[in-house]
Amino acid sequence: ATDFQDGISIVVANDKYGLIDRQGRFISEPVFDYLWDFSDGIGRARIGEKYGFIDVTGQFVIEPIFNGAGDFREGLASVEVGPDWGYINEKGAFSIHPTFYQAGCFSGGLAKVESLESDTPFHIDKAGNKVTIETQNSDETLEFSEGLTRFSHRENWGFADLSGRVVIEPTFEAVGDFVSGLARVKSRDGLWGYINRVGDMVIPM
Repeated sequence: ATDFQDGISIVVANDKYGLIDRQGRFISEPVFDYLWDFSDGIGRARIGEKYGFIDVTGQFVIEPIFNGAGDFREGLASVEVGPDWGYINEKGAFSIHPTFYQAGCFSGGLAKVESLESDTPFHIDKAGNKVTIETQNSDETLEFSEGLTRFSHRENWGFADLSGRVVIEPTFEAVGDFVSGLARVKSRDGLWGYINRVGDMVIPM
């Protein structure tokens, strides 16, 4: 069973997934082939090889018709139709039609995607428009988390904001995404810890 979230937990019985409440009673019988944690009040679910989305009662709010799917973030979720990925809203209608071969989750109004028309990944806004984020001396940027993106420069990692401004200099050997204001990092000395949004080490390990 997973941790309780909004009063429900995901459980597995006979290789099928269902939902229980805090008293251990089934909200939804284990009939799903896989369930993911809820995000924005909607859970990703797989039946056979098709993906859809359920509410906290286990009822499909978006039918399982997709070849693949990501979690809802900021009101949009990536879904795969045929070989291409696009984005649907919480009613299941396409907000950005499938034209990408990779599509990440939205954060801070932006999502990282890949397209056959571009040699490198790029970011789009919620209208599907390409957004150029230029981080000085950046070799690679990743998806945004809490308004910051990881970027690398000469094999060191730091963080930049939505405008491309460097917020935390690239001085780390490895970094993770920000979650609840903290990000896990590894120093060049091989030591792990957690930094805050200005780069101060607040939890050494």
